[in-house]
Amino acid sequence: MADYLELYKHYRPRTFQEVIGQQNVVSSLQQAVVNDKIPTAYLFVGPPGTGKTTLAKIVAKAINCENRHENGEPCNECTTCKAIDNDCQMGVTYISMANN
Repeated sequence: MADYLELYKHYRPRTFQEVIGQQNVVSSLQQAVVNDKIPTAYLFVGPPGTGKTTLAKIVAKAINCENRHENGEPCNECTTCKAIDNDCQMGVTYISMANN
């Protein structure tokens, strides 16, 4: 059962460009990363399935990426990006408001 991966995690977007239907939010977050104007915190709010966790992971990767592209996209190849994708990066923690 260790090889089991939920379907939504398998097809989760890994870059800003892959996110569909949230262009206003994506462009705002991407510009913040490109311009190095990251606020102290972001609060991702909305109904289930709107991309809150996905965008939070992409932003975390983009901020911490060792080889970030000029357009703010994470490389998804460096150690940090892979660790965030695998939920094992120290300092990047998922907190569910439904459970906490």
